Amino acid sequence: MVAQHAPDLLLRSRSYGHEPLWADSLLDAYAYGLLKRMDEIASHGLLREYQSRVDTTSFPRGRILTSSTIRQLHTRGIRHQAVASWFERDSDNAANRCLKYALWFLAQRLSGDVSKASRQRQTLLDRLAPLYAMFSDVTLDHSLAFLRDGLVMGERRLPSLRAYYRPALDIATAIILEHGVKIDAVGDSIRLPSLILNMNRLFEHYLRNALRIRGRERQWEHEVLDGNTDGRQLLFDDPPSEDATPDIVLHDPATDRCSLIVEVKNVPLKGQHSDRSAIEQAVTYGVSYRCNQVVLAHPRSHSGDFSGLRLQGQIDRLAIYQYVFDLTANPLEGEEERFARAIEALAAEDTAPVASLAL
Repeated sequence: MVAQHAPDLLLRSRSYGHEPLWADSLLDAYAYGLLKRMDEIASHGLLREYQSRVDTTSFPRGRILTSSTIRQLHTRGIRHQAVASWFERDSDNAANRCLKYALWFLAQRLSGDVSKASRQRQTLLDRLAPLYAMFSDVTLDHSLAFLRDGLVMGERRLPSLRAYYRPALDIATAIILEHGVKIDAVGDSIRLPSLILNMNRLFEHYLRNALRIRGRERQWEHEVLDGNTDGRQLLFDDPPSEDATPDIVLHDPATDRCSLIVEVKNVPLKGQHSDRSAIEQAVTYGVSYRCNQVVLAHPRSHSGDFSGLRLQGQIDRLAIYQYVFDLTANPLEGEEERFARAIEALAAEDTAPVASLAL
């Protein structure tokens, strides 16, 4: 699935009361789902990838770097060492960093309020500890840089022998990003066999990954970033400030600036215009990112309605567009391609940054 959102496994049938969704019901469900998949990894082994290593040593292996050895060592009279490079398999990779952070995150949440700790939660914590220790050689990455890795986000295939990592990574990313679920309970408690996905987040992830996949295929010059993680910045120029968190940010590495913002609204249109709050949010993000173009993406409501890209309006040099995405298209890949081409064309037309707006 392109969206790579929340996993489609998880829950055994169990009782839920009227409790905060994430802190109680959802957290326990995700914990049990991840533990089940982590037990598989413990049985079959950690994913290891070859990493390049360069070191100065008296016992070189791999390839001796002649120029570096002469420049760094021989010119200083050191003849008993050499600079060598080699590859070695290492477990400290993005996939394992993702899993380790998810385990750490769960442990923090599960043990956050000791007064409310149940025997069930203590059991979960006891099971988490040895699994966390399994990643002792893996970095605990609080920057969440691993979320930019294609293998972690499902944009790149795992080695066939390590396919059992995919369900674990799907659950781990859902935990880290706190993907929402909605559980409707009647009375004091209800037994639920499944979860309901938060369709707002699902639609957002779907469009973002559709752009990332096609951007990689066509070797776009722009990076497709998530404004909740690697594309986030301060809303105002100087602190103190809340964060600006647009759903999709197209970043141009050559100029180190934002060329296009896409804000996803899983709300079918009534008429031709997005609602006032969505437009105001688009204008705010455009000004904050000094970006001339913002697209509001909506699903199409009815088969006869407009779909595709159109201009909503302009304020000075800031253009607000609207993309109506047809989720009923057959094949859906054709609509994904159409969306990606429209966004790519807009990003290519980007001009000078917005200097100021009289709002």
